[in-house]
Amino acid sequence: MKALNNILFIAFFGWLASATAAPPLCEGNVTSLDTAATVVKKRTGGQVLSADGEKIDGQLMYRIKILTPGGHIRNIYVDPCPKQ
Repeated sequence: MKALNNILFIAFFGWLASATAAPPLCEGNVTSLDTAATVVKKRTGGQVLSADGEKIDGQLMYRIKILTPGGHIRNIYVDPCPKQ
Protein backbone atom coordinates (compact mmCIF):
# COMPACT_ATOMS: atom_id res chain seq x y z
CA MET A 1 0.00 0.00 0.00
CA LYS A 2 2.88 2.37 0.77
CA ALA A 3 4.31 1.84 -2.73
CA LEU A 4 0.89 2.65 -4.21
CA ASN A 5 0.67 5.85 -2.15
CA ASN A 6 4.16 6.85 -3.36
CA ILE A 7 3.14 6.26 -6.97
CA LEU A 8 -0.03 8.30 -6.48
CA PHE A 9 1.96 11.06 -4.78
CA ILE A 10 4.39 11.24 -7.73
CA ALA A 11 1.52 11.16 -10.23
CA PHE A 12 -0.22 13.92 -8.29
CA PHE A 13 2.74 16.29 -8.43
CA GLY A 14 3.45 15.37 -12.05
CA TRP A 15 -0.09 16.43 -12.81
CA LEU A 16 0.37 19.76 -11.09
CA ALA A 17 3.49 20.41 -13.14
CA SER A 18 1.96 19.41 -16.46
CA ALA A 19 -1.63 20.60 -15.85
CA THR A 20 -3.03 17.37 -17.32
CA ALA A 21 -5.63 15.15 -15.69
CA ALA A 22 -4.45 12.82 -12.94
CA PRO A 23 -6.07 9.94 -11.17
CA PRO A 24 -7.81 10.90 -7.93
CA LEU A 25 -5.58 11.02 -4.91
CA CYS A 26 -6.33 8.10 -2.59
CA GLU A 27 -5.59 9.15 0.97
CA GLY A 28 -6.65 6.07 2.89
CA ASN A 29 -8.32 7.29 6.06
CA VAL A 30 -9.62 10.60 4.73
CA THR A 31 -13.10 10.50 6.21
CA SER A 32 -14.14 14.14 6.02
CA LEU A 33 -14.08 17.03 3.61
CA ASP A 34 -12.03 19.09 6.07
CA THR A 35 -9.35 16.40 6.25
CA ALA A 36 -9.22 16.17 2.45
CA ALA A 37 -8.78 19.94 2.17
CA THR A 38 -5.99 19.89 4.77
CA VAL A 39 -4.16 17.08 2.95
CA VAL A 40 -4.36 18.88 -0.41
CA LYS A 41 -3.23 22.17 1.13
CA LYS A 42 -0.18 20.51 2.72
CA ARG A 43 0.77 18.62 -0.43
CA THR A 44 0.39 21.53 -2.84
CA GLY A 45 1.32 24.52 -0.69
CA GLY A 46 -1.69 26.22 -2.23
CA GLN A 47 -4.66 28.10 -0.82
CA VAL A 48 -7.95 26.21 -0.59
CA LEU A 49 -10.66 28.17 -2.39
CA SER A 50 -13.51 25.69 -1.95
CA ALA A 51 -14.21 22.08 -1.06
CA ASP A 52 -17.22 19.90 -1.74
CA GLY A 53 -18.30 16.33 -2.27
CA GLU A 54 -19.33 15.02 -5.68
CA LYS A 55 -20.60 11.72 -6.94
CA ILE A 56 -18.59 10.60 -9.94
CA ASP A 57 -19.80 7.39 -11.57
CA GLY A 58 -21.74 6.66 -8.38
CA GLN A 59 -18.72 7.06 -6.09
CA LEU A 60 -18.20 9.89 -3.60
CA MET A 61 -15.18 12.06 -4.36
CA TYR A 62 -13.99 15.18 -2.58
CA ARG A 63 -13.25 18.10 -4.94
CA ILE A 64 -10.82 20.62 -3.54
CA LYS A 65 -10.33 23.81 -5.57
CA ILE A 66 -6.97 25.43 -4.85
CA LEU A 67 -4.95 28.44 -5.90
CA THR A 68 -1.42 27.14 -6.46
CA PRO A 69 1.67 29.09 -5.37
CA GLY A 70 2.20 29.73 -9.10
CA GLY A 71 -1.18 31.47 -9.38
CA HIS A 72 -3.12 28.67 -11.13
CA ILE A 73 -6.51 27.40 -10.05
CA ARG A 74 -6.73 23.61 -9.89
CA ASN A 75 -9.39 21.10 -8.93
CA ILE A 76 -7.90 18.20 -7.00
CA TYR A 77 -10.06 15.12 -6.49
CA VAL A 78 -9.52 13.03 -3.38
CA ASP A 79 -10.88 9.51 -3.18
CA PRO A 80 -11.86 8.76 0.44
CA CYS A 81 -10.94 5.10 -0.06
CA PRO A 82 -10.40 3.08 3.13
CA LYS A 83 -7.02 1.59 3.98
CA GLN A 84 -6.90 -2.15 3.69
